[in-house]
Amino acid sequence: MSSGGRVLLFALAAVASTACAQPAPQWVAVEDGRLVMGTVLDVSLRVSPGGEAPAREALDQLFREVAALSRVASRFDPESGVSRLNDAAGQGPAAVDPALYEMLLQAESARRATRGAFDVTVGPVVALWTEAAGRDRAPSRDELAQVLTRVGRPIGLEQGRASLALPGMSVDLGGIAKGFALDRVRARLAEEGLARCLLSFGRSSVWAGGQTWRLLIESDDGTPVGLVELRDQALSLSSSLAQSSVIEGVAYGHVVDPRSGQALQSRRIAVVVGRRATEAEVLSTALLVLDEAAGRAVLEEQRAEAWVREEDGNEWQTSGWQAATGFRASRAGAPPAGSPQLDLD
Repeated sequence: MSSGGRVLLFALAAVASTACAQPAPQWVAVEDGRLVMGTVLDVSLRVSPGGEAPAREALDQLFREVAALSRVASRFDPESGVSRLNDAAGQGPAAVDPALYEMLLQAESARRATRGAFDVTVGPVVALWTEAAGRDRAPSRDELAQVLTRVGRPIGLEQGRASLALPGMSVDLGGIAKGFALDRVRARLAEEGLARCLLSFGRSSVWAGGQTWRLLIESDDGTPVGLVELRDQALSLSSSLAQSSVIEGVAYGHVVDPRSGQALQSRRIAVVVGRRATEAEVLSTALLVLDEAAGRAVLEEQRAEAWVREEDGNEWQTSGWQAATGFRASRAGAPPAGSPQLDLD
């Protein structure tokens, strides 16, 4: 699944919900945002007075660790771990970076859990559609059939070694890397006593920890969708046409269904709340290609909650979505009452 549909889709506020305000101690905000993994990682911490300096040191280390993950997972870096894995497709197993190995293990688990709706081996199809946009001609049925022979095959993983079975196979970690990084970051912050944190990757993957945080969700055109309140939860938002290419006069999204090889043409927004950022990111991506019945089945198995809006305006949500998020929908494009005013921009 291409990561192209995962872009700046919502604004989030660095203000805590007043519902969880505590009389003591008073908390001080320590915030930073840096470009990493091709987008901005924003971090907002709440620390006790006098704890600002250690918190900033922790942030510096945090950003270095995420940059290191980017050097492992980026398919745009020819020297990255995933690029070397792709270059060695069909050549047998080889040792890979431990972080890459763990990411691939989780990606394989996600492929099985989503019935193939999320699949990081979609790389050859993403490359085909990128080429199609450049030549302004949609892929033919035969071209899609050919590349699909190199998609959907399990990644070989054993004792720190990984392999792709066929030459021409390639992995695209764009739909899982940010969530994976957020889970690592929030675990490290918790170890250092910094669990009160709001982490936002590209404003589409979020971890809200330690207290209740209020987030305003917007569509990709900036229209308010609704307000949620999260505590120790991850949220991921995906949109099928947030980025698109016009080919032969038809708009195709950068999200590709790995089962059929088709780039999506209809607009759909999916928001998932779960226990881990990796899980939420994977599921929100998968919901762009799953129909409602299949989506509900996957979400129930994974014990995650979701809200989905279709191009025609129809919506559906899981039975626990409201309880998990306190979702308040916008009306006529206006932000819901109580929307935060401080944007992380």
